Amino acid sequence: MKPAEPIAIRPVTDDPAEVCRLILRALPEWFADEQSVRDYSANTTDLHTIGAFSGERCVGLVSLRNHFDLNVEIDVMAVLPDYHGHGVGRGLVSAALRHSSKLFATYLTVKTVAETRDSTHYEMTRKFYRRTGFKDFETLEDHWGEGLDALLLIQSVQGAITPAKDQTC
Repeated sequence: MKPAEPIAIRPVTDDPAEVCRLILRALPEWFADEQSVRDYSANTTDLHTIGAFSGERCVGLVSLRNHFDLNVEIDVMAVLPDYHGHGVGRGLVSAALRHSSKLFATYLTVKTVAETRDSTHYEMTRKFYRRTGFKDFETLEDHWGEGLDALLLIQSVQGAITPAKDQTC
């Protein structure tokens, strides 16, 4: 079902930690560990956090961490299940690329669960990132603990296609 209202992409200004917590808790297939929900949510207060809004309701977000001047990393990205497949995630990646470009970063990166862990949900995540221009860069063994490998994906910021600043989905 297509969202009733257009989705507006803009910075999260009202309590990004609480907004993040609500969205992550609606995605237990990806964010089942309560400590990781608390950590990701707490991090949003110190990071640049962009939301996807249906009216005044935030239905997705991306938080961005600057690494030196070279790289911006997606610290966390999540979209409510009813909004999957409607361009919301793609809009958030585009906003992340625009933000990275303003900082003159060379790369936008993201880590997700590697193929070494069998998960249909994380397979969907890897496919999504690849469809939005990310390339597999490196598998980080035991990154999140023993047997919890991460896949580092990377995208060049320069030359990436990004929609206009007042983007809607």
